[in-house]
Amino acid sequence: ENGKADKKAEQVNGQKAECEAEAAKIEGEKQAAQVELDKALPYLHEVESACNSITKKDITEIKTNNKPVDIIKLTFDGLQILQSKPVMSVKVEDKFINKVTASFLADSYEEFAKKELQDMNFLSNILDFAANDKDNINDETCELLEPYLRFDEDAARNWSPFAHKVLDPELAGKASGAAAGLCKFVGAMVMYHGAAKIVKPKMDALKVAEAKLSKARAELEAAEAELNKVLAEVAELDAELAKAQAG
Repeated sequence: ENGKADKKAEQVNGQKAECEAEAAKIEGEKQAAQVELDKALPYLHEVESACNSITKKDITEIKTNNKPVDIIKLTFDGLQILQSKPVMSVKVEDKFINKVTASFLADSYEEFAKKELQDMNFLSNILDFAANDKDNINDETCELLEPYLRFDEDAARNWSPFAHKVLDPELAGKASGAAAGLCKFVGAMVMYHGAAKIVKPKMDALKVAEAKLSKARAELEAAEAELNKVLAEVAELDAELAKAQAG
């Protein structure tokens, strides 16, 4: 029985060492994933800040504006694209932004965005999107938004017709408080996606690893219980032997 107990103890100790090694590995991966996750959090804070900066009064002002300037119209196009909502087929037309006229994508404000704006839940829908649908943004959506958000100070690499991002919150703010907030919202969502897509596969892999570890710990617990049972039997036999020798 002592030999049986020693063999069982060796087996259990091996399982325990494997569990502890796997737990340490997972903890290291968790910390690495948390570092990446922390990089995404500022963009979520910016999204929240952008949402909070938009008031119902701002939305009402745009609703009642019969001739919104181009930066407002394009801001709403950005919002439509972000939420995978319809926009007009691609065509080029002149846009006037920051006192500069240049050829850019035609907007879809009258055809689509204006109708969305009339929804009394417009603002709450945006907040809901930020809370519940942010992880559904994909690379294709971000590519479609690139013309609106890309800018490079190096003129040789800046293919934008303007000397700034089209959806520049500061410039949009000169036309509308809501447009400024929505510009920030769209830009921050795209930046969040870029950071989050690095984290997500790691978090998914961690979930699988933790499930395997949980199973291994359950098996270890069962093995330890069996070992304790064997040790109890050995102790009982030793006690009976000692009693018999004493008698």
